[in-house]
Amino acid sequence: MYPTPMRDAPGDHGVKPEASGGASTVAYTDLDDQDFDDDDNIDNTFLTFAVGAEEYAIPVTHVTEIVRLQKIFAVPDVARHVRGVINLRGKVIPLLDVRARFGLAETVYTDRTVIVVIEVDGTPTGLVVDAVFDIAEIGPELIEATPNLARGAHAALVTGMSKRADRISFIISVPRLVQGDSESATVGAADEVASCDQT
Repeated sequence: MYPTPMRDAPGDHGVKPEASGGASTVAYTDLDDQDFDDDDNIDNTFLTFAVGAEEYAIPVTHVTEIVRLQKIFAVPDVARHVRGVINLRGKVIPLLDVRARFGLAETVYTDRTVIVVIEVDGTPTGLVVDAVFDIAEIGPELIEATPNLARGAHAALVTGMSKRADRISFIISVPRLVQGDSESATVGAADEVASCDQT
């Protein structure tokens, strides 16, 4: 069973949210309030989130912030999982839908859907995920190799898995996840965002 998501993310930002069915959620503390720089275990700290029926984790060293769904500007001739770009405080950021990246069926965004803004080699990307759970310390001794089984489009992205109590988190390689997508989505997008803002 999944833990309680970290917050309700207001969902009506150009995307109509699906009814949550009364599932309980709690207000969450923004990632910016966490002082990771002073954490001696920063390399073993992960952000966990849901995509489809499974739980995934990425190192917080790649995470810069978590934001609500924003107005999305479409970009032509990009992969299906690249939803376009967002204008986050004047900075154009490519938006990657992780569910689509994994080859899963599309679903309506809900009030739990959020954008996890990550950075790889100085380039930011927004990851649309179904829900964010928590920030967990996962030491190397808790990470195992994944079974040698085909896991669909995201098999090559999983570097290991962690078992904690009744939970299993699949560890994702962030560089592999966004490889090639940020550059292709950002080319020419700044002009498009600027023109849309002026209308």
